[in-house]
Amino acid sequence: MDVTQSTVIPPYKRYARSFFFAFCLLQSASYGHAAQEPITTQKMTGLAEQGYAEAQYKLGAHYATGNGVAQDIKKSMAWYRKAAEQGHTDAQYMMGIHYYLGKRIGQDYKQAVAWFLKAAEQSHVLAQYQLGSRYFDGKGVAQDNKQAVTWFRKAAEQGHAAAQYNLGVLYVNGQGVAQNAKQAVTWFRKAAEQGHTDAQGNLGIMYFNGQGVPQDDGHAYVWSSVASANGSTSATELRDFLAKKLSNIKLEEMQKLAAQYFERYQPVR
Repeated sequence: MDVTQSTVIPPYKRYARSFFFAFCLLQSASYGHAAQEPITTQKMTGLAEQGYAEAQYKLGAHYATGNGVAQDIKKSMAWYRKAAEQGHTDAQYMMGIHYYLGKRIGQDYKQAVAWFLKAAEQSHVLAQYQLGSRYFDGKGVAQDNKQAVTWFRKAAEQGHAAAQYNLGVLYVNGQGVAQNAKQAVTWFRKAAEQGHTDAQGNLGIMYFNGQGVPQDDGHAYVWSSVASANGSTSATELRDFLAKKLSNIKLEEMQKLAAQYFERYQPVR
């Protein structure tokens, strides 16, 4: 990276992580009930067979993880579908995740999008984020940056850090929305203050370049330091460059502020 011409990290630099997280949902959705198995599973089955959507959803989660029952993705999908068809948003979302990942079932991006849409229209924040992602990458739906902005914004307004970050990048680049550095900074800051590492790094770059904020090497150092400490290798080069540029007194002041921000704005684990 040429620090004299720093550019923001694009959407999905950490793209795989979001789907690893989604996969983890399949593995952990019902662990909280483990101490009560197998009685809970038997009762859950009875309730699910009576048509209770929440029971159907939880039973689908049990079959997805093999918690109290033999793992069976087909049975998981069957119970998720029953709940989803009753409008259960978490079940609709998990249907989308199953179809997107294609784990032990046929991968079908169009079906994934269809289920994400059903949940997203009921304000399911993770589904809104996934729908924005699908419009951005064009998997299962025609690529459409304006629609990506729409759904990222809905998730971002509910506090979804990755959606806030991606919305900031789209504002920087003018993708699907008029280019607006101030709006980009607003969304980067919201994500950065939730511990989103790439947003922290991008906020440092915005201060360094004077994009959307007055140029400020001190705050550029602070945010690149926080991002670097949280694991961003791309932020380290800018931090080190600025450390040599700042006066000793200013550097000490900014290091103290960076330490405070690092404690305050940790990534969600």
